[in-house]
Amino acid sequence: MHLRVVPVAVALVLSGALSACAPSPAEPDRDALQAWVQDPGTEGADVLASLTATVEAGAEVDGPGDGVIVDFPSPVAVDRIEFTCFGEATVSIEAEIAGRSLTRGVGAEGARCDEGTVALDADYQAEVSSVRVNVPQTDVATAWRATVYGAEG
Repeated sequence: MHLRVVPVAVALVLSGALSACAPSPAEPDRDALQAWVQDPGTEGADVLASLTATVEAGAEVDGPGDGVIVDFPSPVAVDRIEFTCFGEATVSIEAEIAGRSLTRGVGAEGARCDEGTVALDADYQAEVSSVRVNVPQTDVATAWRATVYGAEG
């Protein structure tokens, strides 16, 4: 019985040692990051807004009102928010959809930029007056874009 426990313990120690040696994501190429930010993003009849920002690892951007805000001149209906980011970062995403009678928050934890678009559940068919998107946490510097889809009036 003792012989069975030792190999398991050795395997656990080796597993922990190997995971501790896993490489962390590389800092992005700053020129490539800026070129990504300059790309206009998605266009279409149902695009209400495209919000873009850069964020550094370790930056504290999790206070009330942090992030990028779009105020709509007249009420809109929001169908969805699609989020993309640059490089190999792992980020946390927060979105706040504010309307005449209700404010709703949606988000995602541990979203990996290299895995493509993250669709935030933002089906909010009320009279939306503003949308705020923020990335309060990232493990390496990145840029992000949130595209808000829906219809005016």
